[in-house]
Amino acid sequence: MSNPLKYRFLEIELISYKEVLGKAADTVLDEDVSKYPIFVAHQEEVQVEFRL
Repeated sequence: MSNPLKYRFLEIELISYKEVLGKAADTVLDEDVSKYPIFVAHQEEVQVEFRL
């Protein structure tokens, strides 16, 4: 798969996080944590188990 296509798939996958990441960035700026909020995304399959 070519790099431009990989980036397009990543962009599509991250669309659902756009609003929450925007709010997180605003909080980082408002609380003077940083003037340059940067977020790093990593994709890995994780097995989640729930014990009831």
